[in-house]
Amino acid sequence: MNKIVGLVITDSNSSTFKSKKPVESHSILGQSVLQWSGSALAEITGEAQSIQCDDIGRAKDLIGNSENFIINWGDQPLILADTFRHLLEKHSSEGNDTTAIISCNGKASVYVFKSKNFLDRLNELGIQSLSKFNIAQIFQSIQNKNKISSEDKTQFIVVDDRVALSIAMGEVKSAILKKVMLSGATVMDPSSTFIDAGAVIGEDTVIMPNTIIEGNTVVGEGSIIGPNSRIVNCRIGNNVEVANSVAYDSSVGDDTHVGPFAYLRPGSNVGKNVKIGDFVEIKKSVIGDRTKISHLTYVGDAEVGSNVNIGCGVVFVNYDGKNKNKTIVGDNSFIGCNVNLVSPVVVKNDAYIAAGSTITEEVPENSLAIARQRQTIKQDWVTKKDLKRK
Repeated sequence: MNKIVGLVITDSNSSTFKSKKPVESHSILGQSVLQWSGSALAEITGEAQSIQCDDIGRAKDLIGNSENFIINWGDQPLILADTFRHLLEKHSSEGNDTTAIISCNGKASVYVFKSKNFLDRLNELGIQSLSKFNIAQIFQSIQNKNKISSEDKTQFIVVDDRVALSIAMGEVKSAILKKVMLSGATVMDPSSTFIDAGAVIGEDTVIMPNTIIEGNTVVGEGSIIGPNSRIVNCRIGNNVEVANSVAYDSSVGDDTHVGPFAYLRPGSNVGKNVKIGDFVEIKKSVIGDRTKISHLTYVGDAEVGSNVNIGCGVVFVNYDGKNKNKTIVGDNSFIGCNVNLVSPVVVKNDAYIAAGSTITEEVPENSLAIARQRQTIKQDWVTKKDLKRK
């Protein structure tokens, strides 16, 4: 038998929230409201079980396997572990059958019950739902109890509308940023910075203003992220700069520069000491070490080797209208400006492609590919056509 069980009960039918999905499923910086409501409770009980208020059978099974159990509600995400600890200590030291902390306005509450006593009262009253009203009714029916009133307006907030959700998000955000800064990273403007709970930021990394870091992103040491950047589920190496750019589900190696205005789409794997410049889009591609893609280029479904130079305006033409095809560019190659690489195609190591070429066939090693018409000059064409600009 478990000595103590933690239950997070979902009982929010708030019409004030105005949403097609449950309040508890809404996100606060990487976790749902429900997950936040259970996280601190799990520190005390080892695990917090989430349960619908009308799932009375499962509730009885969980409670019946414990000596005591603590209740938090799924729309109370800010209750601290110390509060649950204090509640449990009061309950044990006073020998109560039940103890509660209830906010001054009566909206928020947490409870601890002796399990056997609770189940007896549940059966006697014929209660079939662990709603907030019914739990309060059971609490009131027990003689040996202690009700503690709390004036803490921060912890005891109930997320019952979008305003309360915003307040809760602000509190969680402050706690996360404090943890990040105390771990050795610099957050230049906390008011405009959002970092999810699952993200890890390395020592001496600087987070510039207007930056959002989401999911399980890991940023190494000595990097600069931002300003005006969004990083989602990425692994960013050491001494990396990501400026004014967006990256999803990608990795970036050490000493690489991304941006400004670059876009790393899911599945991009960028190597070390790489330059991904302005208005460059990478999609589901591997970019080798020391490669430079400096501006105005699209690289999709490709393997690009090491020490490759890709000029301005290059397009990896990866879609034929039905299928996505792959391009391979070998090490030490040079791709001139305004080149179209029509997939599937292979450019071997140490090859050069002349500017303005459209490449549809394999380019051999150490060769130059030119795929464009010879220049034609028509003398006096402008005069004959009367197109002279005034």
